[in-house]
Amino acid sequence: SIYGPREGTTFKGMKIRLAVLFIVYLFTLIQGDSSYFLSEVHGFYNAIDGGGIDAAISFWTPDCQWSIYGPREGTTFKGMKIRLAVLFIVYLFTLIQGDSSYFLSEVHGFYNAIDGGGIDAAISFWTPDCQWSIYGPRELNTTGEFSGHQGIRQFFDLHHQEKTLTYFETSYFVQDAENGKVMVEGYELGNMHDEWKSYIRINWVHVIEFENTLIEKQPKMSIFKEYFNLEYLPELN
Repeated sequence: SIYGPREGTTFKGMKIRLAVLFIVYLFTLIQGDSSYFLSEVHGFYNAIDGGGIDAAISFWTPDCQWSIYGPREGTTFKGMKIRLAVLFIVYLFTLIQGDSSYFLSEVHGFYNAIDGGGIDAAISFWTPDCQWSIYGPRELNTTGEFSGHQGIRQFFDLHHQEKTLTYFETSYFVQDAENGKVMVEGYELGNMHDEWKSYIRINWVHVIEFENTLIEKQPKMSIFKEYFNLEYLPELN
């Protein structure tokens, strides 16, 4: 899912990096009797590579749904309603098990601290030299780089100055325990602090990395990456 600028915005040409951790994680988990799915997907891509569109289509159900996210300017399908395909994320979630739950538990604790308004408690989950990278529209002050605990405070200060959230949801948590990484998908609603009090929706993906994978040493989080898009909802003002 690629989120980017839409027509009428001021950030054309913005470079956006794709978070692919969850895809790599999928490939590392596919084993044994689950190889059928991988075989089918390989077959689909091989059909495309060979120019066989009909053969490629044959892998799909008649009522399949494809979700394409990206800049709408210059295309011929303005106004098209697009739904998010999340089956593979749900599948990943069902594979999270047992002794590797430490990373997932820590990330849940971090979001719970934010939800409770405890910035100090939230910061305690992070290493002193942590790095936060926020990728999104440059019109927002929170887009950019933030370093260390002071950087986290700066991020939240800018966030509160810029907008007030009315709703925040973490939809999916996916972990790569072997490499100490967790991906979180979610969205938030709120009002911008501009003259129009614009109502907004932000769809985001967070990729969180821990300082190491030695669970017995209770590692903290060290790298935070957010990829998001901003959608104005004037009809809800």
